[in-house]
Amino acid sequence: KYGTSAHYALYTFIGLLLMSAGSSASYGIRYLLGKVPATALPPIPSAASVAAGAQLAPGEQIDMTRPRVLVATRGGRKLIDFAANYCHKTNSVLFVLFIRKVNVVITGSVSAMTLREDPDAAAVFQMAADACQKQGVQMLPIYAVSQDVPYTILDFAVTYGVEALLMGVSREGTLLRALRGDVLTAVADNLPSEIPLLIHA
Repeated sequence: KYGTSAHYALYTFIGLLLMSAGSSASYGIRYLLGKVPATALPPIPSAASVAAGAQLAPGEQIDMTRPRVLVATRGGRKLIDFAANYCHKTNSVLFVLFIRKVNVVITGSVSAMTLREDPDAAAVFQMAADACQKQGVQMLPIYAVSQDVPYTILDFAVTYGVEALLMGVSREGTLLRALRGDVLTAVADNLPSEIPLLIHA
């Protein structure tokens, strides 16, 4: 019906990209028209509430006066080991941030998923706890559910006033990174100059 029209081919390709990225067609139209409401991120937990889930010895208290280092990870063992070793050398407290990325829904809301419902996150925190225990480093696990991963990483880094942010290089393919957006690039472009970004390949 449409022949070889480049316009219809382009519209079809854009539609496939939107669906493959987890976005509905209606959201895509609303986004392009600038009518998408801002999505509220889960509230940032206080230091006390985060520390309640940390792996600590009986009677031990988190020393929040020490330098704080944030590592954003989805479970890379080498990155976690590097972060634990870095904190050992700098006498820092390690904040381990796991973000569960959720796809956009028509209502613009985010999932109410919790750590108890996320075995992948629990496994990452256990791995980090083991690495920190070997290095004698205090660890604070942070679990977040978000549609905007770079913004969430930046928000925690600034809110907790970390001395350094540690991230790993994504192993995903170039096309998949383009569809989802390069988290590392977005964070690097917007991270305050006083917070160094350490990248572990």
